[in-house]
Order: sequence, then C-alpha cells, then structure tokens
Amino acid sequence: MNVQTHRLFIIFAIALGLIPLEAISASYRIAKMDSPDHELITHIVEKAYSKLGISVEFIEYPGKRALSESAKGAVDAELSRIFEVGEEHPTLIRIPTPIFWFNAIVFAKNKDLKIENWNSIRELKVGIIRGMRFSEIGTRDFPSVVAIENPLNLYKLLEADRVQVVVFSDLNGAYYLHQGHFKNIHALSPSLQRIESYHYVHEKHRDLVPRLDAEFKRMKASGELESMRQEFAQSILSKAPIDQK
Repeated sequence: MNVQTHRLFIIFAIALGLIPLEAISASYRIAKMDSPDHELITHIVEKAYSKLGISVEFIEYPGKRALSESAKGAVDAELSRIFEVGEEHPTLIRIPTPIFWFNAIVFAKNKDLKIENWNSIRELKVGIIRGMRFSEIGTRDFPSVVAIENPLNLYKLLEADRVQVVVFSDLNGAYYLHQGHFKNIHALSPSLQRIESYHYVHEKHRDLVPRLDAEFKRMKASGELESMRQEFAQSILSKAPIDQK
C-alpha cells in the first residue's frame, strides 16, 4: 500500500468510526507530579484510556506548573486533583467519579500535639508542598506557612525546627518519612480530612468525559480501584506504618 492509498484508507476508516480519532493523534499528554501516589494513579488512568483505545504519555512537572500546563491546554489532561481544582480552573473538566482518596495528615516532632481539625495547627508555623492544593486550601488564611517543592527538604525544615508541623497526604508522607530516615518525626492522628481526587481533561477533550467516567465507574463498582489503593498502601505502610484514621 503506497502512502496516498494508506492516507485514504485512514480517512475512510475514521469516517466509518472504525478507528477512533484519538488513537491516531500525535500524542495525548497527561500532566502528573513526582509523588508515590501519582505512580499508582498513573496505572489507573492509563488502564482507563487503554480501554478507550487511546495511548497516553505522562509528563512530569512540579505541582504548581503541572496545573498551569493542563489549565492552559499545553497538555491534554491532569492526572489527579481534588474537587476544588475544577471550580478554580474552568478550562479543566472534572471526570465525575473519584479515582483515589487520601487522608491529610499532620507530621510533627511533638507527638503529644493534639489534633482535631485544620484549626488545631492554625497558630503554628506550618510547612506544605507548593502546588498541593489540598494543603494550600487548608492553610490559606494561616498566619505562618512555608511552601516548598521538595518533600524531603520539607521534613528537614521540621527536623531543624524551622517549622513546627508539616502536612502531607498519608501515603506520600509515610513514604518520604521512611525514605529520609527521619526518626524523630511522627504522624499524628486523627487525620485533618479525608479527600477524594479526580481525573481532569482540558475542555478541548470534553467529549471524552462520559466515556472515561463510565470506565472509572466500572473500575469502582468492581472494587478494582479500592483494591489497587489498598495494595499500594500496604506496600508503603509495611515500611513506614502510620495511623490512617
């Protein structure tokens, strides 16, 4: 088959619906962050797209830039973000079914610190990861917040008493606590909040929303999403156990 004939065949196949247009696009790119839980969510999202016959590429950015790139359409989708992101960025369309959940956890050297909710740490000097919207929103009117990009460096600030507490998602916090061998830092309970996260597509791909949602619903109903999370959680918590209440 020569080039001209091949092109005519592709056009004919698309017209008949035999080949999804997405399947022949140059690249469908999804912004993600460098974090342990995003590695798991990558597998979830990739599996859903593969069911639709769409090949995807994951592009890693720092948290704040990832959101900027996806919101302006420089990439096609955002791997996983909390509900509020869809309210803040109208160009990003939330897939209605949540694909992951996590607990917001306070980590501190003082293991006797009493935690009830976000107000429990309002008057403390709090460290968070820049671009992690759940912690930015939770501390947005706090008088003293330090935001940096590197999780291990955030723990080092806590270790050096430059902040009094830090806030992580449970599994990411446990992972970096173990990775950095921080012996005098403790995960406090109960958690500040349980939070669900969602996949987002740029508005130019809004036609994919019902198809992706149907696939995520299937994965949720079958127990696949929760099973994948629990397996992932066990792999981390077996090395760095924390209370997930």
